[in-house]
Amino acid sequence: MGLFNRIIAAVFDFILSQKQNFILWTPVFIGIGAAWYFSLSNEPDFKISILSITPLLLLGALAQYAFTVSWFETLGQKILAAGLIILSLTFLGYTAGIIRTHFANTHMIDRNTRPMMVTGTITHMDQKEDKKNILFIMDNLTIENMAKSETPKSVRIASRLKNSELKVGDTITALMILQPFKPPVNQGAYDFRRHYFFNDIGGMGFLLKPPEAISKPKSTIDLTLISWREQLRTKIEKILQPRAAGIVTALMTGERAAITDIDWDNLRHSGLAHIISISGLHVAMVATSIFFVVRLLLALLPFLALRFSIKKVAALAALIGCALYVGFVVPTVPTTRSLLMTGIALIAVLLDRSPFSLRLIALSAVALLLVLPESIWSASFQLSFAAVTLLVAAAEVSRPYWSKFKEDAGFIRKIILYVGASVGTTIVATIATAPYSSFHFGQIANYSVLANGLAIPITAIIIMPMLIVAFLALPFHLESLPLKLMGWGVDKMLDIADYVAHLPHAITMTPIWPFSALVLVSIAGLLFCFILGRGKFLCLIPLLAAGFIILTAKPQTIFISPEHKLVMVYEDKNKIFISSMRRDKFAREEWLQFLGLSDNTKLVSFPKEGVVKTDSTKITCDRGACRIETPDQKITFGNSWAALQEDCNWADIIITEKYFAPKTCKSIIQDRQSTKQTQNRPWIP
Repeated sequence: MGLFNRIIAAVFDFILSQKQNFILWTPVFIGIGAAWYFSLSNEPDFKISILSITPLLLLGALAQYAFTVSWFETLGQKILAAGLIILSLTFLGYTAGIIRTHFANTHMIDRNTRPMMVTGTITHMDQKEDKKNILFIMDNLTIENMAKSETPKSVRIASRLKNSELKVGDTITALMILQPFKPPVNQGAYDFRRHYFFNDIGGMGFLLKPPEAISKPKSTIDLTLISWREQLRTKIEKILQPRAAGIVTALMTGERAAITDIDWDNLRHSGLAHIISISGLHVAMVATSIFFVVRLLLALLPFLALRFSIKKVAALAALIGCALYVGFVVPTVPTTRSLLMTGIALIAVLLDRSPFSLRLIALSAVALLLVLPESIWSASFQLSFAAVTLLVAAAEVSRPYWSKFKEDAGFIRKIILYVGASVGTTIVATIATAPYSSFHFGQIANYSVLANGLAIPITAIIIMPMLIVAFLALPFHLESLPLKLMGWGVDKMLDIADYVAHLPHAITMTPIWPFSALVLVSIAGLLFCFILGRGKFLCLIPLLAAGFIILTAKPQTIFISPEHKLVMVYEDKNKIFISSMRRDKFAREEWLQFLGLSDNTKLVSFPKEGVVKTDSTKITCDRGACRIETPDQKITFGNSWAALQEDCNWADIIITEKYFAPKTCKSIIQDRQSTKQTQNRPWIP
């Protein structure tokens, strides 16, 4: 017992030695609580949850205060208080999720509707690069024969019908079919229903006839911004070639629909896709450009430089500039998050604090998780915070070395320092984001360091500064030259993306990891960044455990689409069988990505009648159904009642897209009825 107490005391002493970094773990526990809430199968009661959790939150706040004023003396008291604080932070994230969901309250369409007349106002419109497909969002809906209580706030409509006279802000009426968003195509896959629920979009649909505008838009701030974006897009398209115009439009307005599929593929495969999504990189570059230009101009005026803190004035100007930029572009969660993070850094400058601090990152994460707790599951949140956290941690560790190198640096040394910093930050960001890219997208851009090393300087020196100049020149109609220079920089960036994307082995396709492995990798990264001293080596424990899980994980062998219309059987990458090559293309592509395979992977269709047999798989089909035999299970897939009834005592699982409810059947049945989710969450209709 004495040895046990000494071990506990040693562990607690080590934990106390990390006291100055305790605050960094605040968003971690809040994030755990938010993730816990969103992983539930059933929605907790709002009132009961709030009443139950509030006392715990108060106890946690009291325990934190007691720690601050040193009320606790014994080891047991300190452990109890620490446990209360951790528990209260976890439930704080949990509560944030409950509150966010309760007030979102988006009604979701639960079934395909018959053709019906829908009236609403267009609030957003995207015209694809091929000019044939139009996507728009309708708000303020009135739907034929649908009660107001069942009507969603907004719907997302696709159209291939030509009607160029429609504009954002128009109130229209149209004949359309509405549909619910489909469930995830596989366990752990992205849930579009949850995404659209928190964006107030309750369903999707498509037009059957050209819509009719019944009233023109009234002037509002939102419509004015939309009109300005449209005018800017028109100017960009007149001045620049289509290739560069799509990217420039995306960077200046947030509209990415005009970017060609070829350019998108090249940007993804080269690791440069993040440059197109307006995120922390762009907002930080805008802030940096404004900050240094304003500070330089003020420094040239001794009267002002000697009487005012020009550093703070420049920071305030940069903050206003960032807010205007983010306010002008199409609003998204990443841009809002980027403004929040950059804004906190600039406020730190105003308060004479370092803007490059893990504490500021922690504060940004806390603010975001409390306001938008659903972000914890998004790839953009995980990628951006992983990158910025490791970058700042690496900067803090290396600061003594590069600060010494920077002292009395001449022109050549400054160039070396800049190039080294660019390459170093790119390597660090690539290491930080690679696990999340692999988990969410099933691929890693092998030459992203090369691509970013070449493209980021062009972006920082030409593209983003010219973006600011173009915005400033717009009121004076002098935007042509800066837009042309920006377009030149974009062309060079796209050339880099095209070159790198076509290098041998440009991307590595990876199977989607088990979620537990991603959690362990995240813990390893947090330990490395947050722990002081030699304790950083503790990160090797979860890292090695994650590696073991990844290496020993067995691939999924049976894939079933949410509506039970498609089945895929995986034996190895050369032996993949699918029930149809025509149905549910999206599910098929997602399954291949899950396995770490490309869309061009050869698939073998189930035989219409006959047998396909390999070493471990046998598929026997007739007109009624197909029997699938693997070493682990027996499956029957089809729509013939007689065939399914016959296999009730043979199959482990029976899969059909129709209703199938025999009186007696030993098999597990997955039919149209079972597609209705047993989960009770607001985003699951």
